[in-house]
Amino acid sequence: MPTGDGRQQSIRIDRSVSRKRRAEPVDRLRRRPRSARRGRPPRAGVAAVLPPAHGTRNVLTTASEVDSVERVVLTSSIAAMIGDAEDVLRLPGGIVNEGNWNSTSSLDREPYSYSKTLAEKEAWRIACAQDRWRLVTVNPGLVIGPALNADPTSESFTIARQMADGRARFGAPRVAVAVVDVRDVAYAHLAAAFLPDAQGRHLVMAETTDFVDLARRLLPAYGSRYPLPHRGVPKALAVALAPAIGLERGYLRRNVGFDLRGDTTKSRRALGVRYRPARQSMQDMFTQLIGSGTLRP
Repeated sequence: MPTGDGRQQSIRIDRSVSRKRRAEPVDRLRRRPRSARRGRPPRAGVAAVLPPAHGTRNVLTTASEVDSVERVVLTSSIAAMIGDAEDVLRLPGGIVNEGNWNSTSSLDREPYSYSKTLAEKEAWRIACAQDRWRLVTVNPGLVIGPALNADPTSESFTIARQMADGRARFGAPRVAVAVVDVRDVAYAHLAAAFLPDAQGRHLVMAETTDFVDLARRLLPAYGSRYPLPHRGVPKALAVALAPAIGLERGYLRRNVGFDLRGDTTKSRRALGVRYRPARQSMQDMFTQLIGSGTLRP
């Protein structure tokens, strides 16, 4: 729960609840891969879309067959709420919240984001067709911050390595992205599982930024040792160079230069999340990469 200094402390469960859980398992956390809002070359559409939807259906069908299950927590993504900037432009004030659904992704256009949308919609379809267990979803942005393992391979660490290896020293595309610390995402899952009134969808993000701005958070501590990007490149140049940096030209055409904002009132109030600033998360990531020897000046 929130503490006076704005951080979270462990959610406490009294012994009576602990005994009940040993006798009757109540909550089930279902973790699924997180979606980063990056336009990588599309995987085969059907191959990207079917596994998440089928996996969600299988898990929830099994949950419905177990009498002791009272709640299921699903890790979804902000990608199920918005796809391209076109989605954001349709929103009142351009602000994303729990009532929004991705309407621009498809089998041929960001199929991974489409898969996250279909999987969560399937989860809600199954949940609404019964009244025994409750579905709660956590919809994080790009997850940043330190990893548990010494040699992390997540998308965010790939981005951090690309920031430091010099390939973007002359600039990077300014594509808006929502970010959140992994520790705050973990807390949100615990709160979604154990707080008695938790229900519905929860947008989980600390702030919106872009990759140039994220790199700038590192400049005071690491700018003298690593060739971090510190400026954006013009949209036309970003589109032309897209294949060289592993991005889709179409994705950059649709998304460079647009703002993104999110309303996290629900996750703050209902789950008690207090978000770490992106600067702290990025510095913790870099410290870990340097300590592991992955990054060298």
